[in-house]
Amino acid sequence: MREFLAEAYIARSALDEGWPDAREIARAVGLLAGGGQAVRLTHCIYLPEDEMGLYLFTAESAAAVREAAASFGLRFERVVEAVSGWHLEGG
Repeated sequence: MREFLAEAYIARSALDEGWPDAREIARAVGLLAGGGQAVRLTHCIYLPEDEMGLYLFTAESAAAVREAAASFGLRFERVVEAVSGWHLEGG
């Protein structure tokens, strides 16, 4: 499985209006996994100053992440392959 970072613009007002939280998104993505799509949400970060949500998924492809998002009514600005857990030598 590969990792993908998805970015979504999320206005602060949208959070007050019921933007889905990480548990809701993970639950919806989990339903897709039961239907044959291997997509799993592993981390979420919200940057209030930038009004940006960052979501780290494990999946077979970026297309699978986009499909999972669309099934839940989310649209990501960008989905790119990512590598987590790397570190600097001697760090």
